Amino acid sequence: MEIEQPEDFLKLFIRDSNYRIQNYKRILSILSPRVIVLYCFYDIENLLLTKAGKELNIPVIEMQHGRVRNHWAYEMLSKTPEAGRSWIPGEFWLWDVPTREYLKQIGIEKFIHLKVIGNPWIFLNVKEKNDFYDGSNLAEKISINSSEINILITLQGKGIPEYLKNAIRESDDKIKWFVRVHPRYREDESCYDFLSSLSEKVVDWQLTSNAPLYYLLPKMDYHITFYSVVCLEADYFGVKNLVMDPLAMESYDTGVGDYALVQSKESILLSIQYKNSSKNKENNIVDSKFKILESIKPFFYS
Repeated sequence: MEIEQPEDFLKLFIRDSNYRIQNYKRILSILSPRVIVLYCFYDIENLLLTKAGKELNIPVIEMQHGRVRNHWAYEMLSKTPEAGRSWIPGEFWLWDVPTREYLKQIGIEKFIHLKVIGNPWIFLNVKEKNDFYDGSNLAEKISINSSEINILITLQGKGIPEYLKNAIRESDDKIKWFVRVHPRYREDESCYDFLSSLSEKVVDWQLTSNAPLYYLLPKMDYHITFYSVVCLEADYFGVKNLVMDPLAMESYDTGVGDYALVQSKESILLSIQYKNSSKNKENNIVDSKFKILESIKPFFYS
């Protein structure tokens, strides 16, 4: 979007932001929370909420929700001037040690407390096996044959590249494709007709898009995406990640999971010839319930 008078726009934005900060302060004064926990700290509303909370001396925690390494918002943290730190949560709850070490490496530990609490979604849906993980209401609708080669594709609003479409078309009948379209990016709508036209190869994409991720992942042999954070979740189940963007290799391939860069029909078909027999399901899952309860106690019992 081209802004004709950027100075006027900036003045309006600052005035509106100050007004919203005051609104957040009024709300927080009524609620009197001991702590604020949020995710996507770089979202404008979260920045304003963080600023309001800090002005009221309310601790603010950022809970990791996705990719950190090579993410512009986290990269910029190391360049945040001291005066700008009042807009940044004072504590980050992270999924794993490599993420913490990366953030320490870029130098933000001097003003943000970094704590590894594990991936709470993984823990609650896998270790505790609640109803969301069970997916029993979908079991009869989604057929997953363990003797077949099962592949999960997670889209990111970038559509399906032609080489992946050709790989799906030419794949062996023993291979079944499970596709999850992105819940927010309407660009994936361009893939609907293609996915519906290959019903003998592609399992009903509407069902798989709405099925709990943790119901599908343990049953998959491979995961294909550009650079979705589902790569990290696939790692927990020993599912091999076939990524179509080098960014994923730079961001996730830390030696914990199994990754390969695929950018042609041939490389995809070569990678999925056999079932993934090396899967180590539910690998290294941190007890997030314990970690979170221990981390939150000081705010209530100090």
